[in-house]
Amino acid sequence: RLRFAAPDVALCMIRVCSMGRRGMVQGRITIHTVAAACMAAAAAGAGGGSGGLGFVGNVGGLLLHAPRVALRRHGGLCRRPLAAGCRLGAKLGALGLAASDDLDEDIAEAREAGKLKVFELDSFTLLSGEKMKNVSVVYEVHGTINKEGTNVILQPTSFGASHKDQRYRIGRGPEYTLDTTDNAVVVMNLLGNGVSTSPSMVGSLSKWKYPTLHDNAVLMKRLIEEDLNVKGALRMVFGYSTGAMAALQFGCLYPKRVERIAAICGTAKTTPHSRVFLKSIRLSLCADPAWDAANETFTERPGAGLRAAGAIWAGNGLSADFFRQEEFLCEDEDGGVRSLDDFVEDTIEKFETMDAHDIIAQLFQWDTADISNNDKYKLDLGDALGSIRALTWMMPCRTDGLVTTDDVEQELSLVPLGDDEDDGDESREMSREPGRDTDQFEVHEIPSTWGHWAGDPKRSQQQLHAEWIRDNVHELLRKARV
Repeated sequence: RLRFAAPDVALCMIRVCSMGRRGMVQGRITIHTVAAACMAAAAAGAGGGSGGLGFVGNVGGLLLHAPRVALRRHGGLCRRPLAAGCRLGAKLGALGLAASDDLDEDIAEAREAGKLKVFELDSFTLLSGEKMKNVSVVYEVHGTINKEGTNVILQPTSFGASHKDQRYRIGRGPEYTLDTTDNAVVVMNLLGNGVSTSPSMVGSLSKWKYPTLHDNAVLMKRLIEEDLNVKGALRMVFGYSTGAMAALQFGCLYPKRVERIAAICGTAKTTPHSRVFLKSIRLSLCADPAWDAANETFTERPGAGLRAAGAIWAGNGLSADFFRQEEFLCEDEDGGVRSLDDFVEDTIEKFETMDAHDIIAQLFQWDTADISNNDKYKLDLGDALGSIRALTWMMPCRTDGLVTTDDVEQELSLVPLGDDEDDGDESREMSREPGRDTDQFEVHEIPSTWGHWAGDPKRSQQQLHAEWIRDNVHELLRKARV
């Protein structure tokens, strides 16, 4: 009986409700999609005063937050109560009638979501030769793209993250790492992260084509060209962790399409010790009784597997000094982290919000990352890195247990040096000593005991990390392209 102001949203709800029995097995995914449709319908129709939209928004908020109310180890509830979902839904339903300057954070967040866009492809051919059907790449735009398209900064997401998790870096003003005063920041959700096309949307990995970071880099180019109509060079590609690897992949595939690359805690190829860590995460998930190996699916939510994976994640990437000095301790409105057990439990809780199928898809992208693994470079990593023409700042953290400064410098040692104009000796050595900068590359080490986590400074104790990264990125943006 509701009259939707946005027919596309109504269509979305119809498509969701007509999902097959396989999709309904993964009830949480269906619920999330219905919730998003309900709340989008409420927000879209609010201005028209359509009766009942507040109720639809309320239902959407309820469904969205209900899955988060999971029992914790000691029988308590997760920090975000069910009522928050109802309040958010009701506010969305009344958004058009009750807008005011004192709307709370939930409404501000809903307005932010208005920047979301979707780049859709009926078919997309992967590097493997497989074809993915009905691909949706969800991205968020901050700021305004200028007429020439020369002010665009592209940021691919990292493992376990979505566009929403990147917002703390982005805003208008010099206090932000990615300042939108003169720039437009485009945050692209990588395939498999649960927002863009992902295995969780069908509830199984059996039909998942396993796209790589190479495939995501191709989509990055197509998105900016076909959906945003940006034909020139991007001002910068910024990425953290697997996002940094995607940035480097973009830079070597399309050297004329980017002027600068900021690669935070990332390498051009996944290191052996990182691959062992990633394998341990996958094995912990698939050891859960819910894993059906024959059908490549979890028959139910793998609670024990997710907890084990989260605990492994808590102990990797950080330094011994981080734990010895108890740098994980903090106070916040939710009670903070008051002990080592709290820290581990907090990390586990974050893992428990993720879909296990999506985790495996993202682990595959990370595990197989190698910017030279394609027909263009044929596994010659030095050649692939040497093809990058963007001014590239590699920003590792020496205490990182996954991507060390030595890892980065060893890779850069493979970059061939061009012949000097007055040097006629064609047989001269075409490599360099580790640690030296080339015309394209500079290594800037993050001074921190936080290891891999130093590159994602969203926690209250990481203000110095955030400022360090911000200042280096601003300096990079001030430099002219080589």
